[in-house]
Amino acid sequence: MACKKVILDEAQREYRTIASYLAEVLKSPQAAANFMDTFDRQLSLIAETPEIFALSRVPELAARGYRTALANNYIMLYKVHEGMVVVAHVFHQTQDYARLV
Repeated sequence: MACKKVILDEAQREYRTIASYLAEVLKSPQAAANFMDTFDRQLSLIAETPEIFALSRVPELAARGYRTALANNYIMLYKVHEGMVVVAHVFHQTQDYARLV
């Protein structure tokens, strides 16, 4: 049975910022659409098999139960909690996201 998908407010804001940056700053609506499609596919996969992706390689985040999944050049930071997949953040791979959480 699939888990319920929850995207926290902060992750929603990060998602919108990424899509807007790709479409408006980089002038690539195709890149924005590709990011959004990949994000949606990954989230659906995670909802079906929540532990498909490993705990974060960052020890502090792994200790807090965070897992990471890629959506193109972006990292989805999520937890599995009480039958829900909770996306907490979406960061570019080059960001020091452990410091930002």
